[in-house]
Amino acid sequence: MTQEGLSTDQREQWATSFAAAGASQCGFCSPGIVMKAEALLHRNPEPTRAEITHALIGNTCRCTGYVKIEDAVEMVVAARRGEPLPPLVEDGRVGARTPRYRAPGLALGDEPFVDDLVEPRMLFGALRFSDHPRAVVRHIDVSRAQAHPGVAAVVTAADVPGERTQGLLTRDWRQFVAEGEETA
Repeated sequence: MTQEGLSTDQREQWATSFAAAGASQCGFCSPGIVMKAEALLHRNPEPTRAEITHALIGNTCRCTGYVKIEDAVEMVVAARRGEPLPPLVEDGRVGARTPRYRAPGLALGDEPFVDDLVEPRMLFGALRFSDHPRAVVRHIDVSRAQAHPGVAAVVTAADVPGERTQGLLTRDWRQFVAEGEETA
């Protein structure tokens, strides 16, 4: 079963609980986690925190960490005992756990993910990383890549106007390496 097979009440419980706990992030992994947790609750409607943790082994979420996800599962367990679902705090006040934008839909996989987006005449890109760290780039020859069937363009540092660096504190992460520069 997928999340589309859940009842309206079950979908509401998962969506609200994930949003309230802050467990909805990008939406890539949460539908699988929801279904893994739903299977756990089908077998054991009152799992302990340790049982929830163990049941989610094998599903990874690098966005939230597991505490918020485990909190969301416990909220669903409470809702199925008859306790009310937690209210979603939307006022953004300091200290409040304001849900992520479109969090309920992200929890259930109802929001489009990047791979779901398609536009007319859309192109797809691929990056080429250096095989050698701390190597000086002497020359970039794009002729073979440009000749490959289906390639619309090849972009190098020479094609990027303006600054090619970013960083949290210091702009020291190059996005493209130009001829004569050193790879990371």
